Amino acid sequence: MNRVQFFLLATLILALASCNNDPVFPLEPEIQYLDIQPREVRHLQDPFTISISFTDGDGDIGGDNVDGSPLIIRDDRVLDPAYAHLPDSLFFYDNYSFDDLSSDAQNPSIKGNIFVEIPQAVNVEGRRREEFTFSVILVDRAGNKSNEITTDPLVVFR
Repeated sequence: MNRVQFFLLATLILALASCNNDPVFPLEPEIQYLDIQPREVRHLQDPFTISISFTDGDGDIGGDNVDGSPLIIRDDRVLDPAYAHLPDSLFFYDNYSFDDLSSDAQNPSIKGNIFVEIPQAVNVEGRRREEFTFSVILVDRAGNKSNEITTDPLVVFR
């Protein structure tokens, strides 16, 4: 094989390899908990931020989700029967949306961090101090749900 043929063959192999659209990550979103800050807030006064990292193989995160919010944040106190008499709206933060994070690149896989600021927390027990966690799920535009993560505890003071 002469040099010209070798160069053409190598160029063809590189061109075919660059057309690979296989995702680097699974098609379903995957999330990891990073942080919750601050860890102590005042009842109905202080904002706090939940930080997560994510990956998605087909990059369809954000934008307009067909079935609601792309990010579901649940106050885990809703799982406690002692709170069954309270409205679910007190425990679910699901009105979070963000821009379409899709990539225009050949490989649509994406990864990044999401920081969600929640304007306030509620101390529903009325005690001086209440501590609880949140669970978070990310949903892509195809309806695929990520794994569920749990935050470190948040303390709400009255």
